[in-house]
Amino acid sequence: MTYQLYKPLRNHLRQYPLFQSLAVIRAYAQYLQYNQPFPQDMKVNPAFLTASKAEKGVYEWELELLTRQIILNSPNDAKRDMRTWEHFSSAVNKLKQLENSIAGNPAYRSLFKENILQEIFRMSHRQFHWQQQPNTDDLMRYFKIFGSTELEPILVRELGLNARQLYMLGLGVIALYLDNFGINEPVQVDMKGILDQEHVDRFIGRFSIGIDDLRENIKETQSYDQDFAYTMNPLLVNPLIWITENGRRVLIAPIPTYVLRRFTEGIYYEICNSEGFSDAFGPSFQNYVGEVLSATTRDSAASFLEEETYKVGKIRKDSVDWIMKDDTATLFIECKTKKVRYEAKVALTDTVALNKDLEKMADSVVQVYKTLVDALNGHYNHWQPDDRPIYPMIVNLEEWFAFGDGIVPVIDERVRIKLIEAGMNPELLAQHPYSICSVKDLEYSASVMAQVGILEYMQLKNDEEHRYWSHGSYASSNFYQQMKNRQDLFPDAWTAIHPGL
Repeated sequence: MTYQLYKPLRNHLRQYPLFQSLAVIRAYAQYLQYNQPFPQDMKVNPAFLTASKAEKGVYEWELELLTRQIILNSPNDAKRDMRTWEHFSSAVNKLKQLENSIAGNPAYRSLFKENILQEIFRMSHRQFHWQQQPNTDDLMRYFKIFGSTELEPILVRELGLNARQLYMLGLGVIALYLDNFGINEPVQVDMKGILDQEHVDRFIGRFSIGIDDLRENIKETQSYDQDFAYTMNPLLVNPLIWITENGRRVLIAPIPTYVLRRFTEGIYYEICNSEGFSDAFGPSFQNYVGEVLSATTRDSAASFLEEETYKVGKIRKDSVDWIMKDDTATLFIECKTKKVRYEAKVALTDTVALNKDLEKMADSVVQVYKTLVDALNGHYNHWQPDDRPIYPMIVNLEEWFAFGDGIVPVIDERVRIKLIEAGMNPELLAQHPYSICSVKDLEYSASVMAQVGILEYMQLKNDEEHRYWSHGSYASSNFYQQMKNRQDLFPDAWTAIHPGL
């Protein structure tokens, strides 16, 4: 995109004051994510309030992009008021017009057509994570993983906070922003006897940034071509912003959901390069998946087996990580912590990162088939083959969005080629169809399978239509009542953070 296409949006946003405009963004983000009422001084179109979410015409991924552009372009002393629907919708429409101009520009139109797989993949990573509201499952998942005996010492070493302190602070800070856009300095979280001000300052210092520094970071990552909407958002790293308003230093959170992500899944990036992390992270995640299976199969006909070593001749091998089974079928579950590279999520023309990640996923699938063949040949000590169907499953910590008729066939073909190269029968794909599942979806799908049986769930999941669906979408569409019946997986986990929560 030439810079000329960007100018109408830039000039438009220069008419709105920075602080007030970010407060408006926060109000719409909280409404869309949590149905939180708008402040009384905002004039919102009644049609927007009554429309379904899909028809409101304003989406969270647009708000996060608009936030970056407001920080980049809006001055402190502009006069227009974005609290009115007329001005807010005008800003959103300018942003939409810019994105449409990029897509329709002859210089870039062919890029989208020639790289349709990359476009689908990056669009999924931009939009789909907003379609599931953050909940207590997300909090508990990362609390248990990063608070494990393997990982917590690394957390304390790098952050100066243990998992309990980190989560109490995170929840305390989020509570402050439920009713406030800005918090005056000094920020205080009142949990006397458990946290002191040093802990609070450490948390705030880690996840906050001054508005001028943030603006510079956005400038450095800003793109004016086909990647305009997909470049790295510095707000993900520092979701809390120090800004001076009316002579006071104030800490604001334009998108409070970012704060939640920062002290849950985002902690990975704080400690992933630390000594000992690689050796600790995989086992911690694998143990968590086992806890999920234990919680979901409780009081059901399903059961599970954990990984064991076995031998083929003199060669020592490890079995699949987990086996879930009942009287109808068996799941072979392999746990993977591999995250999608950022370049694969955002790049349109550079296919190297995406291809490497798809290759890595195909390798993981083939790994399961290799150990499955050993198991079928009777080499496992803790499980022996029977006549029940077997379904391999790759469970990822992060949602890969590896679904849809653009992504799944590409992985299928790579798996087929790798099976042949390994001297294995590619008919394994039809005999024992695999699936890819995020651990978030497993928390629900395992519960559904425990209620209706593995075969009923997996047989329908692998038909011509549903094979391309994510497990989450499939389960909620076909087993809605069973999804509602699922109990909290870890009802006692809140006590581990704070008995009063």
